[in-house]
Amino acid sequence: MAMRRPTETLLPDLSNEEPWFELKFQLRELDADLGDLLMRLRIQKAAVGAKEEATQLWSELYELYILANHDAEDHAPRAVQLAQHLLTEPTVPVPEWSFGTETHPCDFELPEEISGCHALPEVSSRLALHLDEAISAFSQAHQTVVHAMDIRGTVRAVLEHVLQHAARCQQLLQGPAREHVRSAWQWSVPYWRLMDPESAAAHDARATEAEAELAIIEAELDAREPKKP
Repeated sequence: MAMRRPTETLLPDLSNEEPWFELKFQLRELDADLGDLLMRLRIQKAAVGAKEEATQLWSELYELYILANHDAEDHAPRAVQLAQHLLTEPTVPVPEWSFGTETHPCDFELPEEISGCHALPEVSSRLALHLDEAISAFSQAHQTVVHAMDIRGTVRAVLEHVLQHAARCQQLLQGPAREHVRSAWQWSVPYWRLMDPESAAAHDARATEAEAELAIIEAELDAREPKKP
C-alpha cells in the first residue's frame, strides 16, 4: 500500500483550515489510491501467461475495476469542485461532498466478441494490450496529481494549477483509465476459463449450488408469509 503524505505538508502556500484542508486531503487520497492501483495493475500484467495465477488475475481485475470506478467518480471530481469553488466563491460555504451518490455503475456484461472468443493466444494478447493501456492511463493520471501537489506560488496561481491538473486527472480516470481496466477485466474472464478450466468449473459449481440454496431459502420465506385474502 502506498504511503500517504501528511496532508498538512501539501500545497504549503494554502491554508490548513477547511475547506483548503479538504482540497489537500482529496489530492493526497488520489495520489495514494492511484499509486496502489498502478502497483496492482503491474503485478497482474506480469502474471499474464502463468496458469497458477489465472484465477487470481481474474479476481483482482474485478476488484480493480470497481476501485478505479470509485476514484474516477469521487475523489477527482471533488478536487475539481473544491478548486473551482475556492477560485470563484471563496467566502461562500463549500457544497457538501456527495460521496458515493453519483457513481457511474460498473458494467459487468461481457460483449459477445469477448465471451465467444475461445482462442487463448488472441485472448491473452487482448488482455495484455488493455492492461498496458490501463497502466499508461493511470500512470498519466497519477503524475498529474503529483504535479498538482508540488506547486508553489500565490493562492490564486496554486488553485488555478490544481484545478487544471485535477480536471485532467478526472478526464483520464473517467475516460481511458476506466475503459481499459474494464476491458482488461472483461478479457480476463475467457482468459481465466481457458487457462485454468478446472478452477473455472469448480467456481461455476459453487455458484450454482449457492443459487440453489438461495432459491430454497426464498421459497421457505415466501411460504411463511401470510396469504392475502
